[in-house]
Order: sequence, then C-alpha cells, then structure tokens
Amino acid sequence: KIEIAEEDKITKLQNQIGVMNKELKDQHKRCDEKFQNQMDIMNREFKDQHKRNDKMLKTIKENMKINHENMKEITSMINTQFKHNTEQECQPAFTQL
Repeated sequence: KIEIAEEDKITKLQNQIGVMNKELKDQHKRCDEKFQNQMDIMNREFKDQHKRNDKMLKTIKENMKINHENMKEITSMINTQFKHNTEQECQPAFTQL
C-alpha cells in the first residue's frame, strides 16, 4: 500500500507539473501576442508620424519656394525702381517735369 500511495503522489505531482507547464506556455503565448500587438500599434503610429513629417516637410519646401520667388520679384521691382530713379536723377531738370 505504501508503494501505491507513493506512486499516486508521484503521479499527482507529475500531473501538477504538466498543468503548470501548460499554464506557463499559455501565459508565454499571451505575452508574445500582447507584445506583438503593441509593436504593431507602435509601427503604425511611427508610419503615421513619418507621413505627417513628410507632408510638413513638403509644405515647408513649397513655402520656401514661394518665398524665394517672391523675393526675386521684390528684388526685381526694387532694381527696376532704383534704375528708374537713377535715370530721372541724371536727366536735366526740364525733362523731369
């Protein structure tokens, strides 16, 4: 009887170990799935932020181009006006009227 009791205890312990191993594997699988979900979310957020940054950079470049073109136009207008004023200063007084 003592041997049977010991064998029963060993069998019960082995069953408990088997159950614990299964629970650990399940927990590990859930942790892996949760981690993967978090990584997927972070990757989507990163891609979204990257798209927003690209769009902002494109807008900044367009604005810089517009500003550059405006500066060229303003410079041209100033040069034209300066040239016009210089030509008037060089003319005799009676032709300025």
